[in-house]
Amino acid sequence: MFDGWDIADVLWRIFRDAGDLRYESLMGLAELEISYYRCEFDAVLAKANELIETAEPPVAVHARTVRMIVEIATGDSEQAYKDLRVLVDVCAKGIAQREDDQLYAACVISGMRIENVVMVSLFEFPDLTEGTVEVPTALKLYFGHLLAQRFMRIRRYDVANGIAYTHLTILNKGNYPGSRTYLYLIEAASNLLTGDTQRARARFDKAWELKERYGLLMPFVELNYLLLGLPRANREHAADPEEIRRVEAMVRTFHKGWYGLRRMCGLSCALEPLTPLEALVAGLAALGWRNKEIAHHLRLAPNTVKHQLTSIYQKLGIANRSQLRGIYHEVMSDPGMFDIWA
Repeated sequence: MFDGWDIADVLWRIFRDAGDLRYESLMGLAELEISYYRCEFDAVLAKANELIETAEPPVAVHARTVRMIVEIATGDSEQAYKDLRVLVDVCAKGIAQREDDQLYAACVISGMRIENVVMVSLFEFPDLTEGTVEVPTALKLYFGHLLAQRFMRIRRYDVANGIAYTHLTILNKGNYPGSRTYLYLIEAASNLLTGDTQRARARFDKAWELKERYGLLMPFVELNYLLLGLPRANREHAADPEEIRRVEAMVRTFHKGWYGLRRMCGLSCALEPLTPLEALVAGLAALGWRNKEIAHHLRLAPNTVKHQLTSIYQKLGIANRSQLRGIYHEVMSDPGMFDIWA
């Protein structure tokens, strides 16, 4: 199963470097992570359930986090909420105590994944370069794409792009297909949002090449809210366009599970009524794209974009782009909101 992979990329080295764990737990963690990247959800759930019951606490924490994300991705909001409540308690205690290197590493990774995939500012994290715990090098590398996502969220696209570029320079010395995929996608998104469409598509193609080699799909689902239609824009150039359609189908299910979990957390968002395609059109329009540009980018007819915008305005109770931009900036600037373009 591990042919062609650098095992450091699938996290077990983080926990191994922090202390002693059973070999079976570490290999189970590697298997879990690879299955997750490949969107083999049945295998993920089976392995996660096993690790939650039998593995040491750091591995069990990470397994529960991955299980929660898959539950969101498959629309099981109720079970995802149950796992979320457990993880909030465990992560808060682990980060506060900082006595166990392994638990600390697991809690930081789990907490960051919860924050990036589920909700913004659920946790306040200490600076990873300070404190009494020596953070493993593998964790610092893994942390790179999570940190870059944070800067993307606050619209510091230049910083996010710099972080992604720096970490890719390091990771290119090894294989690291998972982290490299995330970082290429962040580069693609930051270039798209700063107007360099050509480079954005080129960096997306780099990520898609890794997908073709290793079967990675989950990064494209997780980061859909940042990519603003890049998978759809590249569909005609992909060797297997059905795989992009598969990503789009998973995004629709993820969208349902995500907002279902939000409601269970007592959170709301003005953009919830929008379909994933309407969210893409709304995001691009709010960023100043013209109808023709949106149509060309998303491979839609210009009239389809007009119809999409009409539906968006009706659902949001607004009349024009200016009001749409106001809603977009209000939602994006609220630290208590989820990442809203997924």
